[in-house]
Amino acid sequence: MDTYSTVKAMIFSDGKSLQKKTIAVKGIVFYVKYFAITYPILATLAILAHLLKWDISDHIVNGVFREAIMGHPMNAILVIALFAPLLEEIVFRLWLSFSKKDIAVSSFCLCYLTLTFFQGTLVYPKLITYGLHGFTNSAFMTAIGSKILWSLLASGLTVAIFTKLQSRITPKVKDVAAAVSVLLFMLLHVTNYDLSLPLLPLAVIMCTPQLLLGITATYFRRRLGFFYGYLLHILVNFISVTGYLLNVQNVLGS
Repeated sequence: MDTYSTVKAMIFSDGKSLQKKTIAVKGIVFYVKYFAITYPILATLAILAHLLKWDISDHIVNGVFREAIMGHPMNAILVIALFAPLLEEIVFRLWLSFSKKDIAVSSFCLCYLTLTFFQGTLVYPKLITYGLHGFTNSAFMTAIGSKILWSLLASGLTVAIFTKLQSRITPKVKDVAAAVSVLLFMLLHVTNYDLSLPLLPLAVIMCTPQLLLGITATYFRRRLGFFYGYLLHILVNFISVTGYLLNVQNVLGS
């Protein structure tokens, strides 16, 4: 089976009934296999960029993220490995059940995430910096509360539109929606990088691991349920953030 057919089979619903263990193994094998293929390519691109004097070494992680992570490493592990996967799985995959309740929750979180992005108050760095103490900080709580009303309105509007169009949502529409959510999930992570516009395509390519995670988590979500995709996301993010912290500490200590 070629790569396109494999990816299509992972994202789209093929109607086949498989045991949970078989689905889990298939998803993990897919992720590990294609990560092993793409990682050397991405490493080569990074080396090539260095040789061509494209200064990307200080931009692999967005500056705001980098400062928050290095200043509060334990908070970073908790936020990136537990909270971020939960929020992102809700935004990009919970609604793939196409139930009104899940769509309401997903659209609320999507609106909230969008507002924080465009207002320049990114959720993750704030949580990493403040930790649980942020919920006793008036400025932090005010920033949260000011966005809740708009998110509730957006959630209600989304459910109303969905109710009107529900009869038109065919299995094919659901498959296309799943594919779009995978691509948007990858593009969201371009904001992890701090690159100038000319190097933006490089940032998109460097987000290939997130594309693979999105495909696999979507496969788990549609065939096993929300929890399985969330569990995979936790595992991947935990390995990523701890690996980043250990690498930076080794560089600083050398």
